[in-house]
Amino acid sequence: MINDNDTYEAAEAFTRFLNVIKKLREPDGCPWDKEQTPLSMRRDLIEETFEAVDAITQEDTPHAREELGDVLLNTMMISYMYEQKGDFKIAGEINELAEKLIRRHPHVFPQSEGKACVTETVTDSRQVLNQWDRIKENLEGRNTGSILDEVPQGFPPLLKAYKMQKKAGKRGFDWKDLQPVYDKITEELHEVEEARCALEKAK
Repeated sequence: MINDNDTYEAAEAFTRFLNVIKKLREPDGCPWDKEQTPLSMRRDLIEETFEAVDAITQEDTPHAREELGDVLLNTMMISYMYEQKGDFKIAGEINELAEKLIRRHPHVFPQSEGKACVTETVTDSRQVLNQWDRIKENLEGRNTGSILDEVPQGFPPLLKAYKMQKKAGKRGFDWKDLQPVYDKITEELHEVEEARCALEKAK
């Protein structure tokens, strides 16, 4: 059940928070904050995100609240910089996010345009993820040809490898023991050899 009082309180708090950010960026604001750009704040955003993740992992609720606040600060500061440049407005960014959430949850929002991609009754998280993929590909035009192309190039190596494995696992490339892995590698090597032989014959 949505609590209107909590929603109003959050809206008030967000407005106050955004006004503080705007003040920091004004001509008579903070010299450091005025100098920053989206590019200069990339590292801060990454660092604060990892600190928040660590606090969550440690199950340190007060620390998690603080670090998540820092992530929000960096996110909104960068967003406001784009607004100042006239690239996009924060309101538009938030509304676009809300629309995406509605579109990707047709099992929760009956008015969602994502209902066009519903092929089954969603009862578990696996079905939700499958539905998200269909919506991203069919409605949002995110079919890049390879699911691995969706992994950001700027990810740290270990995180990039993890994300690639996670995406590959959705397509069946995930095994509980080593033998199927060896079998798959052998299969792929045979295909490479067949392609090499075909190329040699074509010369």
